[in-house]
Amino acid sequence: MDVSFYEQMTQQNCDVVYGIQSARKGGILERLSGNLFWKMINVLSGMDLPENVVTARLMTRRYVNALLLHEEREVFMAGLWLITGFEQKQQTVRKLNNSESTYTFRRKLSLFVNSVTAFSNLPLVGIFYVGLTIFAFACLYTGYLIINWQYFSSPLAGWTSVMASIWLIGGLVISFMG
Repeated sequence: MDVSFYEQMTQQNCDVVYGIQSARKGGILERLSGNLFWKMINVLSGMDLPENVVTARLMTRRYVNALLLHEEREVFMAGLWLITGFEQKQQTVRKLNNSESTYTFRRKLSLFVNSVTAFSNLPLVGIFYVGLTIFAFACLYTGYLIINWQYFSSPLAGWTSVMASIWLIGGLVISFMG
């Protein structure tokens, strides 16, 4: 038996009732990419976003007021809806619209990047460790270059110091960016 969003909101005494698609529309590639999108967002953001959420929702005034306090430039609504908090309940809905999606691959990729960078520090931590790894390899390589220059061969003048400084400074800059 289907109940309206309002009936569910009053029966369960919650602040939000939102829709979840019963089945994703589109071809197999679109369905797979949509499922992958939600799984990756949840893994990279550390949040537990419901998959296939639709924009259809009923919200109380106090929830809307809290939602309006966010001052995001890059808006990922599904993330904002979740982090706003309050008691939220889902309802399975069937989308009646059969039109083609307006999201191109480029737009989906842009949304994914904006979503992950807005709701996760994991990319920054990853960049830090990549920079640290480059710096560690640069230290080892610098040691190798110095030993090679001292005992085995004589490379072009200045080559060893240029290579060492580029790799060492590059690794430090990347880790500091993280």
